[in-house]
Amino acid sequence: MPLVVNTTRPFRSHGEVLTLIRAILDANPEDEPEWLEWKSTLDLRRDGLMVAKVVLGLANRLSERARLHCEGVGYLVVGAADRHALPGVAEVDLATVQQIVDSYVGSGADAPSFAMRYYACDGKTVFVATVETPRPGDPIFALHKEGQLRGGARYADGTVFVRRGSSTVQASAADLRALQQRLLAGTVTSPPELQVEVVGGVPVSWFDLGAVQAAIAASIQVRSGEMVAAARSVEAARHPPPPWPGQEVAIFAGLQAQMQAQRQLLSALGNVAGLLQDRRSLEQFVDQVDRWREEATRASFARFERLYSANGFGRIGVKVTNTGNRFLEGVRIEMTFPPGEVDLRDDLPGRVHLPPEPWEYGKLTDLVASSLPRYVPSAMVHLAGLLAADHEPSSIVDGSTVSFWLGDLRQGGTGTSTNVYLVLDHWPEPGSISVSWTASARSADGITTGAGEVAIAREAIDHGDLVYAATSVETD
Repeated sequence: MPLVVNTTRPFRSHGEVLTLIRAILDANPEDEPEWLEWKSTLDLRRDGLMVAKVVLGLANRLSERARLHCEGVGYLVVGAADRHALPGVAEVDLATVQQIVDSYVGSGADAPSFAMRYYACDGKTVFVATVETPRPGDPIFALHKEGQLRGGARYADGTVFVRRGSSTVQASAADLRALQQRLLAGTVTSPPELQVEVVGGVPVSWFDLGAVQAAIAASIQVRSGEMVAAARSVEAARHPPPPWPGQEVAIFAGLQAQMQAQRQLLSALGNVAGLLQDRRSLEQFVDQVDRWREEATRASFARFERLYSANGFGRIGVKVTNTGNRFLEGVRIEMTFPPGEVDLRDDLPGRVHLPPEPWEYGKLTDLVASSLPRYVPSAMVHLAGLLAADHEPSSIVDGSTVSFWLGDLRQGGTGTSTNVYLVLDHWPEPGSISVSWTASARSADGITTGAGEVAIAREAIDHGDLVYAATSVETD
């Protein structure tokens, strides 16, 4: 069957490379593409020239064509081939292999950028060489010494290899002219020509900080009031009022004796079942509730901010169009907001949990639970790590500047960055925020600058549902 694999991004992680290897095993011989060469097996001590030949061929691809697959990254896979051939290779120390291959391809700025690694697949060892993306301005990579393939052709020092379809061959005159143009393309010195637009949740939403804090405090206060009221009812039942005048002392004494017997029976049953009586006083319980209220209020606000961003409020990115007449490599936009105006965040923080409520007043507790604190102090309420991004994310340079990564843009091409989050807790006059930006590209000297206004919604969001979710244990 044809090579079935996603080539919209490079294979970087261990799992991604194994996915590539398994796709090769399921492929047919004619499915070998320009960006990938596979060999059933090689002797890595004696076949260094073969490895070097393929590395040079992959490095000498034309930049724009190479980027059609895996963002331009190329691969040599040895030990796995089409039609489920998995003979593997004999491991040779990679430092030794590197030394052998470097003797043919050179080192430093005149050599291709590549890395080698072994992977275990179904009990076999597979060798993979990853050749980085060819770029405008790269030199023409050639052999650095004469060599002969085992049982094959001899190549002179200075031989240039290219990929032609599924094969690695010596460069023709036309190939050399194209590679010379690639080299000269790196001499462009003018700044990039770009159009930058803020996209996402625009106009940007905001919330009324004072109103949200008051709503959270009120919600938590209601729950803490319910806990204290229930505890006072239990305490009142523990201490009934004295008999009214004229009540028969004997009857009252009999009732007291009956109640005492019931309490003793319950205590005995509780001890048999491994339960303990609640020994806290009402004052101690109320103190626990007070501390819980303070901690729950802080946690609820952190939860509110996370829910605010998770629901798309304040989420923005940039859309960038290459309006020039040349390919731009490695485009990056840095956008600066007025200091202190907004709270910028790279990504959503992890979940924050509400602290457990104090154990119900007067309730029997089991022996294990009684030895653990029911109230969790602030040290145990924490933020999880930031979410991992699948590709290079936007990042906060400092408190007021965001770096948006766009990657490579063809002439007339458009790219959109990953998002950042603006947490805005007030409405700024006059309904917009002034920003400035700079744009740069690895393949162009200088920077392009610009400025603009980010519109802010006129009305604050309706925070009711978010506050309810932030203060509810059901959303933990």
